[in-house]
Amino acid sequence: MNWGKNVTMIGAVRTTGLVTLRSMEGAMKTMDFLQFVARDLVPKLKLDDVVVLDNLRQHHDPRVRLMIENAGAKVLYLPPYCPGPQPHRAVLVGLQSVPAPLRSAHQRSPLRRDTRGPKAANPDS
Repeated sequence: MNWGKNVTMIGAVRTTGLVTLRSMEGAMKTMDFLQFVARDLVPKLKLDDVVVLDNLRQHHDPRVRLMIENAGAKVLYLPPYCPGPQPHRAVLVGLQSVPAPLRSAHQRSPLRRDTRGPKAANPDS
C-alpha cells in the first residue's frame, strides 16, 4: 500500500563517509541525474576518485561519464548482475547513521508523512 508520494533518494559515499545526498519527489529522470552529477557530485570529486554506478539507464547517458572524467575521476559500471556480496547495499543500511542535521531536516520535510495516526501526531488529544 502506498501512503503518499514516492521520494527518490540519491547519494554518493566514499570510504570516509557520506559525500552528498539529495532527495526528490517522484522518479528520477535523466535530467535529474545529470543535475545531481553536475551540482552535487562533480564539485566534491577528488582527482583519481572512482565513481561506481549500477546499470540504471540514466547512469549510461554519455554526459555522465564526460562530467565525471572531466573532474579527474574514473567511472566504473557494475556488471548487469552481481551474484556475490553487494557492498553498495550496505550503504543503504548505513544511511541510518546520517548526521543528525540531515535526519532532522528530513523529518521536517513536507514530503514526510506521519503514518502513525492522528493521536500520535497530536498526543494531547
